[in-house]
Amino acid sequence: MTQAIRFETPFGEVRLGRLEGETIIDAVAAPAVGFDSTPEAWETIRNAAGKSYALQDVKVLAPINPGKLIAIGLNYQSHVEETNLKHPDAPVVFAKFPSSITGPNDTIVIPREETRPDFEGEVGIVICKRG
Repeated sequence: MTQAIRFETPFGEVRLGRLEGETIIDAVAAPAVGFDSTPEAWETIRNAAGKSYALQDVKVLAPINPGKLIAIGLNYQSHVEETNLKHPDAPVVFAKFPSSITGPNDTIVIPREETRPDFEGEVGIVICKRG
């Protein structure tokens, strides 16, 4: 299985590449949006033949750099119960800022004034085609 990776080189360049174990094969400069998951983008990753980087020598970034993030809150019963809130009659929709995206090894900063941070997994869906 081909694995795509978005990373920052030791020289500060943001690139896309193919991950092979602990080695990255450079493909192209990453577009502003990151990896877009189109068939053409996957083909570029499969055909990567650029410089090799050891995984430990680069900064692994989030695969995408989204323009907007839309989230649904209180969307499962156990979360409603743990927050001691009433189950909403309609979905609770809210936005997150793109700057909230972190890479897999980045430190998550919890603001000092936050008294009840949530600790939960998130699932992201990337929509690549216009409806």
